[in-house]
Amino acid sequence: AVHGTHVAYVISRDQRLSDNHALLLAQAEALRLKLPLTIVFVLRQRSSKRAREQYEFMLKGLRELALAAKQLNIS
Repeated sequence: AVHGTHVAYVISRDQRLSDNHALLLAQAEALRLKLPLTIVFVLRQRSSKRAREQYEFMLKGLRELALAAKQLNIS
């Protein structure tokens, strides 16, 4: 039985839509269950181990990913 309203894919290291086998599996489950697919990224507070530039680069990439996903009707 389906108990949720979405299939959530928690994106972490592989911050891309193409060549992402875990995302393809989540998409297949969403289609099988006839539920929308949602991509989730958990952003933690900046640690001293990463430079500000690294976070800015990552956030820029996540914004681009969100726009591309939106064009595919993925929230």
